Amino acid sequence: MYNKFVTNFFKGKIMNKTLQTLCATAFLTIILTGCGSNTDTTEALATPEPSTNPTPKPSSKPTPKPTSKPSTPTATPTPTATPTPTPTPTATPTPTP
Repeated sequence: MYNKFVTNFFKGKIMNKTLQTLCATAFLTIILTGCGSNTDTTEALATPEPSTNPTPKPSSKPTPKPTSKPSTPTATPTPTATPTPTPTPTATPTPTP
């Protein structure tokens, strides 16, 4: 069964020629690029181009280092809420008839 599929595949009975060409191109591309390795050898072998930007010259004055003193955080007092007294209801005497 498997051999029949492979022979029919390469004879072009299962896939048309365009798909066969695409598969062959993809297969060769994967093989030639190193099966997915992410190292580009053409860039590693290329000679670096001379930079057109001049290198910045160091300034004649040394840059002063910022002196930072350790800051002590001051705690702000949080206001405490004073409870408001709830009025107690006074009982009104009921008149007797």
